[in-house]
Amino acid sequence: MKSTVVLADIVSIDVSVAHPRAYPSITGHCLRNWALRDENLRERVDILTRAYGVKNVQASAVAADILAQDPLLVGFSCYVWSVSKIWEIAAALRRKRPDLRIAVGGPEVAPWSEQILRDHPEVDFASHAEEGEEVFRRLLRHLVLGEGSPADVPGISYWDGGEIRTTPAPAFIDLDSAPELYAGSGAALAGMDQPSASPIAVLEASRGCPFACKYCDWGDRKTRYVSLGKLEREFRALMRVRPGNGDELAIFLVDADILMNQRRGAEILRSFLEGTQGGRQVLGFNTNPIFVTPEITDIIARAPEKFYLGLGVQSIHAPVLDKVSRAFDRQRVERNLRYLNRKAPGTRVEIELIFGMPGDDLDGFRASVEWALRVRPQQEVWANQLLLLPGAAVYEEASSLGLRHSPRPPYQVTETDAMSPADIMRACEMAVYLFLFRSFPQFGRAAFAGLSWDTESSYVGRLEDWIDHLKSVGLSLCISGEYNRDIHAASDRLHGDPLFATAILAASQKFAQARSSPSPRRMVRAEFAL
Repeated sequence: MKSTVVLADIVSIDVSVAHPRAYPSITGHCLRNWALRDENLRERVDILTRAYGVKNVQASAVAADILAQDPLLVGFSCYVWSVSKIWEIAAALRRKRPDLRIAVGGPEVAPWSEQILRDHPEVDFASHAEEGEEVFRRLLRHLVLGEGSPADVPGISYWDGGEIRTTPAPAFIDLDSAPELYAGSGAALAGMDQPSASPIAVLEASRGCPFACKYCDWGDRKTRYVSLGKLEREFRALMRVRPGNGDELAIFLVDADILMNQRRGAEILRSFLEGTQGGRQVLGFNTNPIFVTPEITDIIARAPEKFYLGLGVQSIHAPVLDKVSRAFDRQRVERNLRYLNRKAPGTRVEIELIFGMPGDDLDGFRASVEWALRVRPQQEVWANQLLLLPGAAVYEEASSLGLRHSPRPPYQVTETDAMSPADIMRACEMAVYLFLFRSFPQFGRAAFAGLSWDTESSYVGRLEDWIDHLKSVGLSLCISGEYNRDIHAASDRLHGDPLFATAILAASQKFAQARSSPSPRRMVRAEFAL
């Protein structure tokens, strides 16, 4: 009889589209596929992957679903959006099944695996390794096959009597030797063609990142690549997905930046176009806009509707970016975006900003928002609150960088030397209402009717006037000053309360009728080359 192992993910919600859809993790599939390369394990264990949405998930319900599988081991991948809920679920599992083994890993565990064991007695094994495939395989060989002891499992911390012991991390795996996610067994395709699904497929073309942006913790500085042939097979396999509701299949590459290697990035884009020709697949990826060169745009221009670019600008101010070691060449970026606007205007683009960066103040953030909305008028602008992620340099250097943050996940900045708590709240309001403008465009069209996009009009001025008007009539969407909490609350309310949504629309229309131009005290003027 085979033993059962459950790999559970609490997945985040993608709110960058008009309707929320689950953003799946590929971690469970990667761990499962790697372990089942081992013939001895294939014969002795069934590995089940489970994904649960973070919104409105009840720990008791998740625990009951997991326990119904009668597992020997349950593994969790822990991220900033999921870790608090995972501790609730793990505690519920331990209460119901004291003999159950529980293992955790991921970015929220690796920097402090030993402390995790001290704080959470329900956890048996905590991985400190950057990648988990070989850790998981060796742990299964110990638990299922009886091979060795925990001391023989690389990359874990565990209790040994009254002491915590930690084993050295394993070597990185060869990415091409890992089974394909979609072109192999096809297990990752299961359920993606259901009528109710808004499917998203997740792929990685590389691991590691050569850059050292201080707000990020991407792991090893040396980049390792998946072969182009393997990626092409995955793209072709995803052509089999035909969503029942006629929706697109969004394929997201979760690399640090596929375009940092221009030649390889161009080949990936060509491979995607060839592998999905005639299909309704859309490729999404994040990149620094300095890499969106005319050569890259010429490839995108072949089918601009099949691409979704997340452009990581963060701030337009060089002194701010210097403090976090982020590369940005404004003139080069504006040249690239001029060409993209002209050659491939149908490309979906999201310009990403961060507020609360060291050295940035509220007026600096306003200027970045203004710039972003002018370089791609009426495209998406996504403004996130700075997160001080454990393992990232901003976390370690918070004091010297003048940053204060919440002690609980997702560690959002609450105050800086240049931004008071009130300034952070205002920036958070702007970010939440940018989300409203983008994801519920009927409200934005109503509020910004008649606003000219020339340099004498201020988008930010109109945005802040709109915020204050809705607040004055009791329709505020930003309550806590914590962006992640407020954005989900706003989305839930607007989707679930038609009367509230109607009130927002009516108030926005009335606001626009009363204001033909933004308040002079909030004019934000800048020279724009686009």
